[in-house]
Amino acid sequence: MATPALTTVRTMCPMSCHPTLCGMLVDVRGSELGGVRGDEENPDSQGFRCGRGKASREVIGNPQRLLHPLVRERREEGAWRRASWDEALDRIAAAMRAVGREAVGIWPGHGVFTTAHPWTVYPFGDDVKVLADTGTTVGHCPYKYAKMAMTLHSFQRYLDAGVRMALGTDTYPMDMVSELRMAAVLARTTDGMSVVPMHTRMQRPHPTHPRRPSRAKYWALTLW
Repeated sequence: MATPALTTVRTMCPMSCHPTLCGMLVDVRGSELGGVRGDEENPDSQGFRCGRGKASREVIGNPQRLLHPLVRERREEGAWRRASWDEALDRIAAAMRAVGREAVGIWPGHGVFTTAHPWTVYPFGDDVKVLADTGTTVGHCPYKYAKMAMTLHSFQRYLDAGVRMALGTDTYPMDMVSELRMAAVLARTTDGMSVVPMHTRMQRPHPTHPRRPSRAKYWALTLW
């Protein structure tokens, strides 16, 4: 039997960090994965791979990889059993209904898609207040989301609510100065603010807190 030819497939990183969109070249021989490397022709990532991307080939063919839902009735060794997707989703929905919506938490994507964001159209509660009350630090990666036309609504609103904010980078080119500039641009876009020295105050009403003046807390703005 002839050995299958080695083919190269252009694809995207399978790790769950959308919308980073890192390109990959995958070598495949028959049904087996031969190798994974960054795609230098990808205009977004230009060959870059983070640690998870470099380790992605370890997922394919891994005997410990989960390929279907598992459920258990009790917390003990060997209690897991295979379940259908319908059963698993029904169990999740039933548990959420049992505890009530106020006791259910979700991962909102780097703190972006909260009730403060116009895309969520979710009228219950105030997620930004919850972030502040629980002492949560939001790690914002502005360029990563800007590539998909997304941003916080808004950086100033989070600050005014008492949320600790951190800026980071989670995508190529891993340039913190560029992230700071992007944070400044997006802050100006969402809040309609002008670049001002951080020691001054803007006396126009804030869009989400009409009775408070918008304060120029973005020290990143001085870099723009």
